[in-house]
Amino acid sequence: MTLSIDPDKCQGHGRCALASPDLFDVSDDGFGVVLEPEPGPGYDAEIATAIGSCPEQAISRGVNCAAHWRALVSDGRCRRRPAGCTR
Repeated sequence: MTLSIDPDKCQGHGRCALASPDLFDVSDDGFGVVLEPEPGPGYDAEIATAIGSCPEQAISRGVNCAAHWRALVSDGRCRRRPAGCTR
């Protein structure tokens, strides 16, 4: 999974950094920054809290398409790149 903050939505409340200081910080400009874009599963609860606490809904968690595709191919579950995968 890939963690990101939409800079057009972030208003700099800083709740993400409070929820998970290992994964988020606040930039010198006062906006949220992702420190670890591909955190391990041990951070699932913190990520859910950060996403839920963002009043602007600026935090998203999506599939790292390239890594996901490689995993499917290596497991023999997929022989071609999934639709919508651009990496």
